[in-house]
Amino acid sequence: MKEARSDLLQKNLAALRVFAPEAASDIENSRLDLEFSPSATDYPSLKIGNILLHSARDPWTEAKRQLADLKKEDEERAFLFFGAGLGYSILHALEFEKIICVWMEPFPGIVKAAFSVSDFSGFISSGKLRIFLAPYEEPAFYEGFKGISGLPVSFIPHRGSLQWRPEEYQELRFLAETFFHKKDVNTATLTRFEKVWTGNFLRNLPELVLLRPIRELFTLCDSKVDAVICGAGPSLSSSLEEIARFRDNFILIAVDTALLVLQKAGIDPDLVFSVDPQSLNSKYLEGYAGNAKFVFDPTTSYHSLRMPFLKKGNFVTSSPFPWIKILESAFGGDLGTLDFGGSVSTNATSLAEKMGARALLFLGQDLSFPGSLAHCKGAVLEERLNFLETRKFRREHHNFRQMTALPAKWVESVSGQRLRTNEKLLIFKKWFEERVKDRPWRNLGKEGAKLEGISGESFASWYEKNPADTGAVSKVREFISGRENTDSYGYDVRSDLGNIRFELKEFLIQVKKGEKLSEKIYRLIKEGEKDKPGIQSALRDISSIDEAVGSKKGLTEFLGMSLQRVILAITEGYETELSLEEKKNERLAIAKKSLLLYSGLKETTEMNLRLLHRSLVRMD
Repeated sequence: MKEARSDLLQKNLAALRVFAPEAASDIENSRLDLEFSPSATDYPSLKIGNILLHSARDPWTEAKRQLADLKKEDEERAFLFFGAGLGYSILHALEFEKIICVWMEPFPGIVKAAFSVSDFSGFISSGKLRIFLAPYEEPAFYEGFKGISGLPVSFIPHRGSLQWRPEEYQELRFLAETFFHKKDVNTATLTRFEKVWTGNFLRNLPELVLLRPIRELFTLCDSKVDAVICGAGPSLSSSLEEIARFRDNFILIAVDTALLVLQKAGIDPDLVFSVDPQSLNSKYLEGYAGNAKFVFDPTTSYHSLRMPFLKKGNFVTSSPFPWIKILESAFGGDLGTLDFGGSVSTNATSLAEKMGARALLFLGQDLSFPGSLAHCKGAVLEERLNFLETRKFRREHHNFRQMTALPAKWVESVSGQRLRTNEKLLIFKKWFEERVKDRPWRNLGKEGAKLEGISGESFASWYEKNPADTGAVSKVREFISGRENTDSYGYDVRSDLGNIRFELKEFLIQVKKGEKLSEKIYRLIKEGEKDKPGIQSALRDISSIDEAVGSKKGLTEFLGMSLQRVILAITEGYETELSLEEKKNERLAIAKKSLLLYSGLKETTEMNLRLLHRSLVRMD
């Protein structure tokens, strides 16, 4: 039987320490009451208490049988192990060239035992094996799956570990499922809107320079004034009368989807938040005739910022997009950063926090489908549906399609009933629940999903216990609406845009050369690399272009946001365009990725130049 060896343990830890020093330290310092149990073969089993984590007869054959039905040789794959005992199944999986293993283990002492009997060092050093220990937070998942998250992933639970501690190992699977669902949603959003975001930002520049930075509103409430964050969930309809009745007691921040619903009820918000980049979203603003000030994300649909009813003195937030540096330079610093949770409601919540509201009160944050509705009545472009409605497309069918676009999930409602929701809404629900609450949060909605950590209450009950300072509310409103004029920073922005445009034109010349050379290298390799001197010459030329392109870090940073699909295709294999021939030939695959990169750079540089030219013309 294999014996535990301290030298083998140190060899494995040394390999792991290069990539994950904290994990290596946790393993080395771990203590777990376990013992090696002999089997009928040379491979020992592991015994913890009365539980054997492997077969008492033949642990290696057991591991091979566990993986027998899984695909292992057709294409590159990632195997995610939820526990593995002494790692026999992992060692067997690593015998296959196209498999990369990720080992999630909540008990470092088990990894320590495995490291003492088998040599994993070569696989750790080559990147074929990744050890993933607690805490299992979202950044750790992204780091653990860096470069391989685009591969097909197989979840592999370990039977012995599950028998020993079922709750801990089942939780690993739940955490992994949540991560991959969220990653898929985020990646799909990123690749879907990459060019839309850039296009909106550059088209919006002539309007953005006339707005006020959102930082002007920070700490304005001074913990004296409540903020009501109004979403457009179905339950909003049942709260309209109460909003009107208590309207003088709070600042009302509404999402754009709820704007016209509130206006029809005679309610005018103080602030309206608009972040959606899709042009259809601007329809929610059409017909508005109130006095609210708008808070725009720089990537909001350019149709929204050009609405004729918009008065001066609206607000703009900061953004993670590199182009924001141009505005920040003109405005003399950070515009005011809000936290992003993936929806306009999370942005509005962050704004209320930064304003220093006494309490955050929520309406229409249903995050589910109460009454089998996707939105509050009147908030789903009903007038437009009047033109679209036919015998085969009823408005009820439109609502049904919104509800069933993603697989159904079920949550408990505020009244204890079972409500339908979906994975996307659960991501937002988790954001609200896990947000650090340094002031009271109350859910004033009468329906919708129950939000853990946010107790339900009525308007009357809240203000009976917490009387409003109406004088402070009036002062906040006056500040928000008082400034009709603001300085224009257009001249400063025009100067910066002109310089960037000149640099992009020079950059485009290099990128076009790089694309032609990449095409040549790809063609020569595909033809069997018969022209060796030609390949060597092209490689030397493209190496100098790579260096020139790589040195333009400022420009590539600006361009990167509209190049996400190409970047993910190269680094993560996302929707890769590699053919079977290219996948089999590593050199051909590298040449194809180079071609994809330069073609993508050329396309996005030309797009940015067109948009910059139009914005400069409008600003002149």
